[in-house]
Amino acid sequence: IAMADPMNWWCGSSWTDMLENCSKRCTTDEDCAVNSWTPGTCYKTTGGEENCQTPGVGVKEKLPEGSRWCGSTWNDMLETCSQKCAADEDCDGGKTCWEAPGTCQYVGVPVKEVSDPATLWCGYDFTDAQTSCHKACPSESDDDCPEGMSCFGGSDCTEEGVAVVREGYRCGSSWEDSSTKCGVECQTDGDCTVENGADAGDICWADVICASEMASDGAGGMYCGV
Repeated sequence: IAMADPMNWWCGSSWTDMLENCSKRCTTDEDCAVNSWTPGTCYKTTGGEENCQTPGVGVKEKLPEGSRWCGSTWNDMLETCSQKCAADEDCDGGKTCWEAPGTCQYVGVPVKEVSDPATLWCGYDFTDAQTSCHKACPSESDDDCPEGMSCFGGSDCTEEGVAVVREGYRCGSSWEDSSTKCGVECQTDGDCTVENGADAGDICWADVICASEMASDGAGGMYCGV
């Protein structure tokens, strides 16, 4: 019903552009045409807080220029940096336009080595794929993953269904904070919840050495003398 309401129809050059700008309401694609030779698209949304409400007030934070790149998979995008894009339609060969700020900088200059097939695993995001070990995806295709997951490289997994437990990962507002308070052990940011004993706003930090352990080790090597 909500999608049938023209008050929830908005112009955009892509779905992302529509959410970032909420430029104006529309009833047909013609309403969104930039000019006679540049067509636009009228997107039907379900309304609500996650969709446009007010013309000119975007509901999705804009990414820096050059933050979207084409790739058949997330890993392929990082391994090729083949083409910048604004939407899937801009990518050749049916590739996907990925939101990837802080990754590719120059066309044709990869920012990641080609993945070892043994490290390719499915996950809801990169962090989840590193340790949850839902399912291997050696073909590097998202099609091999359960619904809602993608294929990521660099995982420590070795056996499906057997999660990897990494040592030295603790919660804190910073690495120093996690060391000072010897924060709650974690594997991902999702483990750092108040319910699990972490402080609000904590995230999961790697290679944490608790300050109390360092002090204990140092005390063991100290002796009195004249």
